[in-house]
Amino acid sequence: MKNFKNLTFRKIMTMTLGLSLVLTAFPSVLPGEPATVSAASVSGSKIVSTGKKYLGVPYKLGGKTPSAFDCQGFTHYVYKKHGINLPFGARNQSKVGKKVSVNNLQVGDLVFFSTKATMKYSASSIKRIGHVGIYAGNGKVLHTWGTGGVRIQDASKGWWRDHYVTARRVLPTKTSSKSLSLTSQAKTEVNSLRSLLKKNGYKSYSNPNDWLKKGKTVSKSSIKRGDIAFFSMNGKKSSIDHAAVYLGNNELLYQTKSGSKKYKANSSYVLDRLVVIKRAS
Repeated sequence: MKNFKNLTFRKIMTMTLGLSLVLTAFPSVLPGEPATVSAASVSGSKIVSTGKKYLGVPYKLGGKTPSAFDCQGFTHYVYKKHGINLPFGARNQSKVGKKVSVNNLQVGDLVFFSTKATMKYSASSIKRIGHVGIYAGNGKVLHTWGTGGVRIQDASKGWWRDHYVTARRVLPTKTSSKSLSLTSQAKTEVNSLRSLLKKNGYKSYSNPNDWLKKGKTVSKSSIKRGDIAFFSMNGKKSSIDHAAVYLGNNELLYQTKSGSKKYKANSSYVLDRLVVIKRAS
């Protein structure tokens, strides 16, 4: 039941509801969870490919440009190229995104290490982090330090393995085929609704009452595929804040941060908060 409470059907015009709720509830590209990403299609391989363009660029403490980088300046610059705004500082970057285990690393993850100067701090202390790089796959890290500057290095053994601290994922998680299928299904539903809504006289969507006054109100027992169910966390029409498309077979399709998902229409949580069901036909 918590899942439905956490629905992220976007509130229209800051807390008002309209057609754009349904349209923006199913984006063409699913958003990533943790990162401040403007381009959700960014992949780890693209990040690494961009980083490789700077192989050999010299190392300089405080360097943040292609003339010279230090470790955190390099990661910041490379991710910035893809619209991802990382904070400066390896320790600050270790606070972004989701923590991942060394056994679940994906290309593009940020990997963090201790240095001779930071090894004195406990393994659980953020102060132990003194270096950051980009995981390039196969146990290798793309990073910069000392003589030689930007390079790709095997971090699965030796000094780097012994100084590994943690890793963070700031890129959107890979979308499952099931989620993509649901998103495609949602688009189909929305495209059908567009023409039906237009025929039914929906012109203004800045007021929630526009939805309640137009279209045909149907009962729970009469709900059909394509109907739109409107919900309120307190059950009042004046504060409608969620919507879902009915798919049939007792299933509602809605949007969360991780993608399009289904929810049982006859659950007590849904029924307690259902305000009205509308059919644009």
